[in-house]
Amino acid sequence: MVAAVEYGTEMQEKSMCEEPQRKAKVIAIAEVLKLGFSGIEVVTTASIFAKEPNQMDMFLALPEIYKKDYILQMLSGGQCIQYSAG
Repeated sequence: MVAAVEYGTEMQEKSMCEEPQRKAKVIAIAEVLKLGFSGIEVVTTASIFAKEPNQMDMFLALPEIYKKDYILQMLSGGQCIQYSAG
């Protein structure tokens, strides 16, 4: 019985931690939809966000005028820009 209560408590704590992540995902996808991307582009972006939460965090932090460019870069495979120390 004690193990069941502890399991329930752990699940509640985990759920509470996951709730902000879930909200962020919903907000991010809504933002991508507002930018006018196609269905496949939205789904691909959502998949990238699921695999790489830092990409989603950066997208949400960017000013509105750069968000579309950020998604286009992600979709083209340019997830990481490298600068040479020329």
